[in-house]
Formats: sequence, C-alpha cells, structure tokens
Amino acid sequence: MEACPSGRLPLTVLYEQGTSQDKIVIEMKPEDCASCPFREACPVEKTKKGKYKVEYTPKQRRQEERRREEDTAAFRERYAKRSGLESTNGGLKRKHGLGELRVRGRPAVRHALFLKVAGWNLNRATASGKLTTKVAAILRRLVSFVSPSPAFAENFPSHIIEETSFSIMPLEAIKPWIFPGETNYQAGQQAGR
Repeated sequence: MEACPSGRLPLTVLYEQGTSQDKIVIEMKPEDCASCPFREACPVEKTKKGKYKVEYTPKQRRQEERRREEDTAAFRERYAKRSGLESTNGGLKRKHGLGELRVRGRPAVRHALFLKVAGWNLNRATASGKLTTKVAAILRRLVSFVSPSPAFAENFPSHIIEETSFSIMPLEAIKPWIFPGETNYQAGQQAGR
C-alpha cells in the first residue's frame, strides 16, 4: 500500500511470514487517522496501545478483489450466460448421471456423453411442448395417409390426434387402428411374421 484513500502515507508496511500463513501489517500515524474524514469507512483499527493498524492475508486481499469485481454490472452480464449453462450441467448430472459414467476410454465416453445430451434435449423438447405438437401433426398425417375411410377415422380415438390432450401412447394401443384387418395382424404375430 502506497497511501490510504485520503492520501496519507503509512508509517510502516510489514510482510510477516508465518508458519501457517503470511500476513501484511500496515501501521498508520495516529494523528493522521484521528483527523481523517474517511475514519468511519476505514478498515484501519485502533489497538489497545493506541496504534492504528490493519492486518490481512494475501488470501483475504484476493477475496476482497473478487467480491468487488462481482459487484460490477459487467461481471453480472458475463455471469448470466454461465448461470444458464450451469442449470443444464446440473440437470445432466442429476437426471442422466453425467457425473458417473460407466464406461472407460475416450470413444466410449464420447458416445455416452452424446447419448446423455441427446436424452436431455428430448426431455427439454418434451417439456416445452414443441415435440408434442410435432408428434401430433405426424399422427394426423399418418391417420389421413393410412386410411382415408370414414370408418377408420370414427374408430381412431380423437384424444390421440388433439394437440391439447395429446400423450404418446404405446404402439400396442395404436396398432389396431393402423392395421384395420386386426385378425390378419394378430395371425401374423402368432405365426412369427
């Protein structure tokens, strides 16, 4: 430290090397600190012997600098992007087990990561509703393509087609409507075709 915020020079600046940690001790002149206009905000404290000192470790100095930087608007703007990505990373670890892969080796790890991120993307698309809308549109096209007959459309459950109450149904529930000749389909299944 060369001078305090009011421009007064310190009496001594000592760098003490300790066994556990180093510290910096700055001593100011008592007459300078007693008449200082910044006395209330100053970290320099009066000791029992009447000296004005401030002590800090290099770690405390670094922490204080980091906290000051975190209070700036530029830091908050940069950090906003990171906070969005951190939620994705946390979700991948929590829901898809990204923190503990069961494979070893670069190709296997890369493949596992690819599949986990693909699963995360499917989860996010399903949650947003966009995927549900797309699947409903595909089912509508499929229904109109497979059987244009009115009898087929009457037997096909309307809730599968509607976007508002759409839910993905198991294939076994849809097969009787996709294959109207239900007996032929079942006979083929039993024969192993």
